[in-house]
Amino acid sequence: MNKQKLQYIELIGRRIAELRRERGLSPYKYLYRDKIIRDSIFKCDTIRVPFTVEVVKQVKAPLTSLRNFQVWCGRILLAIALLVGLYFD
Repeated sequence: MNKQKLQYIELIGRRIAELRRERGLSPYKYLYRDKIIRDSIFKCDTIRVPFTVEVVKQVKAPLTSLRNFQVWCGRILLAIALLVGLYFD
């Protein structure tokens, strides 16, 4: 870069540092030229009238015989895979 560009960049950097000090901003926050843009969100409540909510609780039902069979098959297959893995290791 030429000397003029470096001087310009230094001048802009000093001006931004001055603005940050004037406004009391942290050097890690964004400094926008446009005052509408922010780095945070606006939280707005869209429900104007409160209403009751029904709470649906799930009942833990016992396993059916088919599900119980599937669980035991899975356990047996895992045990076989573990034994095969240990045997061929």
